[in-house]
Amino acid sequence: MANFEFDENAIPDLIHALEQADLYDTEVVEEMLFAGAQILTDEAKSQMARAGHVDTGDAIKHIGFTRKVKKGKTGAYSVTVTVKGKGKNGVPNAVKTFVANYGRQERYGQIVGSHFWNRARQKAEPEMVRKCEEIATNKLKQKGLI
Repeated sequence: MANFEFDENAIPDLIHALEQADLYDTEVVEEMLFAGAQILTDEAKSQMARAGHVDTGDAIKHIGFTRKVKKGKTGAYSVTVTVKGKGKNGVPNAVKTFVANYGRQERYGQIVGSHFWNRARQKAEPEMVRKCEEIATNKLKQKGLI
């Protein structure tokens, strides 16, 4: 559903400081990505509940993120935040969440999208960046560089 990317172009000063201190490794990247993904996961659950998409509560329980960091073609590291599992009727929770977010056309039985997932991402993004900065600052402090 959404990727939280740690892109080398997004926070160049932070990465440069970590590289200079020899702290830019997979452990730090994982810590930052997992912290950011947890913030996005929590916000997605909150926005889904606010939008009223909790008939059975099945989909909201299955919002989570992968524990595997992927490196894309551009060099960006990412962790995927998604909805897993299926509901009681066999419909994948990701499909139900997609339709609740974006809606459905009238010819298929109109559902007006609430865009809760989009709001969650927008609302969580500043906090995710702050958390990454906090983690980097702590790593630099541990080395005595700031």
